[in-house]
This record gives sequence, C-alpha cells and structure tokens, in this order.
Amino acid sequence: MKQAQEELQRGKYEQAAHDFGTLCRAQSHNALAQFGLGLSLASMGRLQDALIALEQANKLAPVSVQILLALAKVEIGLGNYKDSELRLMEAEKLQPGNPQLGAQLGLLAIESYLAQKRNAQAIEKSKTLSAQFPQNAPVHAQLGIFLFQAGELREAEAELDLTHMLNPVEAGKALERVLLTGESPQIHLTVLGCYQRWNRLAAARDVLERLISQAPENVLYRADLVETDVLAGEIDSAKENLSENSLRLSGGVHAALGEWLVTQHQEGLALAELLRAQALGVQGSRITLALATLQAKGGAYRDASHNATRVEQDSSLDGDVRAAAALLAGGGYMSAGADKEAIEHLKHAIELAPETEANYLALARVFEVLKSHKAAVEVLSQGRIKTSASPDLLVALGSDLVLVEQFSPAIEILNAVIAQAPDRTDAYMPLARAFRLTGQAALATAAMRRLVERQPRDAMVRVMLAESLIEEGRSGDNEALAQLAQAEEATPADPDIYSLRGKIYFSRGEYENAVNAIRRAIDLQPSSSAYHYQLALAYRRLGKEAQARGQLDIKAHLEQGVVPDLTRTE
Repeated sequence: MKQAQEELQRGKYEQAAHDFGTLCRAQSHNALAQFGLGLSLASMGRLQDALIALEQANKLAPVSVQILLALAKVEIGLGNYKDSELRLMEAEKLQPGNPQLGAQLGLLAIESYLAQKRNAQAIEKSKTLSAQFPQNAPVHAQLGIFLFQAGELREAEAELDLTHMLNPVEAGKALERVLLTGESPQIHLTVLGCYQRWNRLAAARDVLERLISQAPENVLYRADLVETDVLAGEIDSAKENLSENSLRLSGGVHAALGEWLVTQHQEGLALAELLRAQALGVQGSRITLALATLQAKGGAYRDASHNATRVEQDSSLDGDVRAAAALLAGGGYMSAGADKEAIEHLKHAIELAPETEANYLALARVFEVLKSHKAAVEVLSQGRIKTSASPDLLVALGSDLVLVEQFSPAIEILNAVIAQAPDRTDAYMPLARAFRLTGQAALATAAMRRLVERQPRDAMVRVMLAESLIEEGRSGDNEALAQLAQAEEATPADPDIYSLRGKIYFSRGEYENAVNAIRRAIDLQPSSSAYHYQLALAYRRLGKEAQARGQLDIKAHLEQGVVPDLTRTE
C-alpha cells in the first residue's frame, strides 16, 4: 500500500494503478486501495474505469468525504453533471459547516460550471468563493486557473495577484499550470504581465522567447522583450534588442516604447525611440511634447523649443496642452540664452492658461536673470491674482519686492508665508534683508535665528546671522563670534568668517586680533580690495602706518585691475 501511494504522489500513475489493482484483487474490501486505484486511473485519463473503482470505494466507505469529492470530479470529466452535484451535496451533509470542505465544494462547482460552458455562473461563484476565503492562497490560485480557462483574463490576473501576495510560491506554481494548459497568445501575455509585476523577470523572458519562437514576425513581443530587459536592469541587452529590431518595429511601437521608457527613467533609450517614431511619421502632441522634454533634459534646447512650438501653435489642441508646450518652449529658449523668444512664448503660455502658476514663475525667472526685477514683480503680482498663489509664487514675489525696495509689501507677504509654512527656509533671508534695509536690525536677526534653527548645518546661514548680530551693535558680539566659530568648523575656507571676526575685534579695540583675523581672510581671497582696506584700518589703529599704506596701495591696484606685488604687504 505504501509503495503504491508513493508512486501516486510522484506521478507514476500506471505503476500506481497496477499496484493498487493488485491490492484490490487481494483485498476486495479495502476501500483505501479502491480509492487509490480510482485516483490513479483518473490521473491517466481513464475516467470510466476510475468511476467504477471509486464507486466501489464509496460502497466500502460511504462516509468518506474525499471519496465523494473524487467521484464528483470524475463525474464532471465524464459530463455527468447532475450526478456530480449529488455527490457534492452528499459530501456537504456529512460535514456541514466545515470551511475547508466548503472551499473544495465551491471549486468543484466552478469546475462543473466551466465544463458546461456556464461561465457567468462560474464567475459569480468565483467571486463568492474569493470573498469567503480571502486568506486562502490555494483557493485563489485554483480560482485564477479556472478563470484563465474561462477566458476571463482580467479576473484571473486579480486572483493570481492576490495569491502572490499571500504565497508567492503557490502563485508561481499556478502560472506554470496555466502555461501548460493555455495555448493562446492572450494567455501567455497575461502570464507575462503577472511575471513582470511580480518581478520574476527571468520567467517573463522565458515566456517572451516562447512567444517569439511561435510568431517571430510579431514585433509587439520583441517590444515586450525590451521592456523586460529594462525592468531587469539589462540595459545593454535592451539596447541590442532595440538596435536589432529597429527596422521591424512600427512608428507606433517605437512611440509607445519611448513613452514607457520615460516612466522607467531611461531617458537616453526613450529619446532614441521617440526620434525613430518621429522619423517614421508618428505625429501627436503627446509624443512631440515627450520628445521635447527629453531634448531639453539632454541640453538640446533649441530642438526642444522647436518641437514644443509645433504643439503650441496647433490651434486644434486644448489650451492647457498648448500652454504646457509654450512653457516648455520658453524654458528651452531661456536655457539657450534666447531671452526675447523665451519671454514671447512664456507670455503666450499665460494667455493660454492664466490659472497655471508655473507659467508666471517661469516668466518671472527670465526677468530675474535679466535683472528686470520690476517686470518680475508685475508678472508675479498678476499670478497672485489669477492663481491660488502657492508659497512658491509668494516667496518669489516677496524676494523680488525686496530687490525693487518695496519693503512693506515684501515683509507682509514673507511673514504670511512663514506663518503658514514655517519650514519654507527660502523666505527667511529675503525677509531678514527687508528688515535690515528698513533699519529693523533686531527683527532681521530674529528671522535669521529662526533660519539657523531650521538649517543648523548651513555655515552660510550662520555667517549671515553673525553679520546681522554685528549690525545690531556690541550687544550681539559674543553670539556672533559663537556663530562664526561653528561656521568655521563646517567651512574653514570661507574668508567672510574671518573678515566678520575682524570687524568684531576692531569694534572692541582688539586690533591685534583683528589683524590676525583679516589676514586670514586675505590669505583665502587676496583679490578682495575690501579685505585689504579693512586690514589697513586695523594697522592704522595700531600705529603701523607703513603697513596701512601698503594695504591701501594694494586696494588701489586691485580696484584699477592691476595685479599688486603682495610681497610688500608688511
């Protein structure tokens, strides 16, 4: 008996049937032997003989649920659907309320529906069973297989994805069974999608190679192979496949591949595919804009602007699409140094989509680069009215208002931004500058302190706080020196640290310390005329007139653009 059971488990059905048959002849009342014989015969496809053996087993053990289930399955295979249903009802009566049995009964009911081509009932029963056993991976795996057989591929995918979440091994086995029984390309492609989602890319590649061998002319399979290579990180293989198949693929396939490659951050491959698509005559605003975006990222600004302009000028398109194209064209021209063209396109973007904040920010940026801060203020003020005015726009407006010396509105706007979003660190510096330029040194210092709290590792911020403290007067000297010491630890080569330290020492009358600090600043930046002047003042306070004159001579030479002889500084 044990040997026959092991043979059955290993799939040696003929040998198992022989051994079970021998046992049945020797022990005619052995229900287990009859059951094993029936299972072996059913596995060999000998369903009628299996039915006889299983009926005999059922007579010997009428309360065995497993024998009844095996009988029901064989009856389905023979087309005896009513008899199968009776077997299932009899099994349920024996163990009412058994959840494991309920799952088996439900799966056999679905199998029966599918055999009768009653797909609607099979799908409905599948949904019910899936909801009843949400954590049972084998149930979901078998449901996925059944739904594949029914041609309900979307529902099958959902069941197998759930199986994979519960038990990846069970899901893998289910897909292997699907591939063994399913011959259609649609089933193969659905299985391929599962493998790709589950990151089983070697298995996905095997499926694709099988499909390509069956239909070598199908370019979509080759495109899928490229996608699988990219997902697997096999970029060289993807490039090779693209090169080999470039003449086989249509423009539409090149375009679709290009768009997908963008989502995978493979900009180089995406650009090549979109260019191939364009060369093959593929048109469309989406493709053209994607191409323009990649060209801009790659530094081909005028090509990007040219393609974007084509979309911008297409009056049949939606205004938002044309505005996005105008924004891209303007950005390209700005990067190419063509400011006039940039302004023209960005103004058009605002006309096409006046509610889109990015258009105002981009145009203001052009004016800022051109030092036309008044024009930038006008653009951003208009954007503040027309859009929801995010902190990005408000900080930009506040900063430009400071530069055009409209301090009151700048302070009001920047304070409001910080109150709403205290982590907007880019709002603190322009606010501090506005306070400082309006004589409110204490408020400037307070703003910088808040910025240091949020950026404690930023040495430049500490230097600026020290500068603000110095402007407040002698009361802030010690704190300023402490801030400079911390800044020095982070950036010891910043000459401003030592220049400011020199100012503090000078104001205290510690002229030797001031000289030492300023000389360190000059060592780091000898071309600064301001540092030489600062050192001259310190020497003069020490009564070192010759050294002071030497520093003033160096200052004069630097301001005249003449390289001084720095060996005569002492």
